[in-house]
Amino acid sequence: LTMIFNQDTMTVSSDSIYTIPQIDTGTYIFTVVDARGCTDTARYEVSQRPCELLVTALVEPAECINSPTGRIELLIENAVEPYSIEWADRTSSSSVLNNLPAGNYKFTIRDRRECVVRDSIEIIYEDRIPPQALIRDQILLYLDSDGKAEIRPQDILIGSRDECHNNLTYKFEKNAFTCNDVGLNEINFFVIDGVGNSVPFPVQIEIRDTSAVELIYQDTVFTALCNGIALYD
Repeated sequence: LTMIFNQDTMTVSSDSIYTIPQIDTGTYIFTVVDARGCTDTARYEVSQRPCELLVTALVEPAECINSPTGRIELLIENAVEPYSIEWADRTSSSSVLNNLPAGNYKFTIRDRRECVVRDSIEIIYEDRIPPQALIRDQILLYLDSDGKAEIRPQDILIGSRDECHNNLTYKFEKNAFTCNDVGLNEINFFVIDGVGNSVPFPVQIEIRDTSAVELIYQDTVFTALCNGIALYD
């Protein structure tokens, strides 16, 4: 058999299935001629289906000016390949952009049928990472003459930093101790940045009572501040 397709001639077998890939819209005429000169002609109209190009953007904010961690990923569906991606003011043609500062990012996506999607994506600054600190995680405190002890941030803090904010604040889960706390105490120390991100640092605090026994005269004994017990001969 001989098949004539829009003036192109090709030889096919009688039971063949012939596929013509990636054709454009328009009118297509097929004529088949066998060895005896018998012919059969078919005419087909190929129309363009509606553009269904769909683009979904996954966006991560940038941490801050000092930490441009923004990210854009474009998910492209229903495109007739090949398709192209153009970013305004960028040479990249990738569907993923990393390490972006805050700003507006415009893109154009065009597939083989000339279906086009144009849009823009805004990345904002959003600090979501807590600050870091170096601390002393063990400390010894002594009760004073009133049976009280207090811990301050400067007692344990060696250094702290945050990528975006310098106005850090500090807070103890518990910072005041009495006779009831003699021994080991496990508490959390919090470092908090300017937008409220915080991270707990565990601290072990040992409270000791060291008030000495004082003998005023033979029948009067002042005992240790907390345990209330004194031994004397």
